[in-house]
Amino acid sequence: MNPILYTAAGSANKAILSQHVRSNNMANSNTTGFKAVLERSTPIFRGGDGFETSTTSRSNSTGVDFSAGELTRTGRALDLAINGNGFFAVLDDQGNESYTRAGNVTASKNGTLMVNNRDVLDENGAPIVLPIYQDLNISEKGIVNIVPNGGGASVTVAKVKLVNPSLENLTLNKGGTFDSNVPLESDSSVIMASGYLESSNVSPITEMMAVMMSTRQYEIQVKMMKAADKLAASGNQLVSARG
Repeated sequence: MNPILYTAAGSANKAILSQHVRSNNMANSNTTGFKAVLERSTPIFRGGDGFETSTTSRSNSTGVDFSAGELTRTGRALDLAINGNGFFAVLDDQGNESYTRAGNVTASKNGTLMVNNRDVLDENGAPIVLPIYQDLNISEKGIVNIVPNGGGASVTVAKVKLVNPSLENLTLNKGGTFDSNVPLESDSSVIMASGYLESSNVSPITEMMAVMMSTRQYEIQVKMMKAADKLAASGNQLVSARG
């Protein structure tokens, strides 16, 4: 393959991937606790005749920006936000333990606490199910206290599992939560706030500018491929004429 055409095609493919990544980030700019996906490219030197000085890249979009989003006060007791480092433990779509920064907790009809249709886990790895209560309070350590229906003394019914893994050990899954390559234990150093939600760390303006740049880059590479095709055609005509 023509080296110019090969390089331009690879660059165009990367521009398309960039658009997908940035568009996904923009679509989740209002998603609670969402972490922006980052583009990653690794340079690769090509071998073989005519490729000794050619370089392409391999793109990998699995990088994640773990910087914290802003905490917004809601006043709702079941709205939770991690204050600093850490994650909530939940069940993923396959029923395995997974981790998230989203804290927009809701209670199902049977009292099960859920985040985006995923069960919130206690420190023993079991789903948290609340009895009928009159009032509820969740401490900064994740301790869930309720006042039983009809009144009375406050009772501790569960403790939210909070973890603080090494970020390099986390991988993003399709459900928007994170998986760890090692089992995670509860970490008492993680602090959370009840009545707050963490916003997405995506900057819509930054992502929009990046989409525009990748679109422009794609157009340039398409023009480069057309130019390479014309050069190849001209070369073939010269060879045919000499023959």
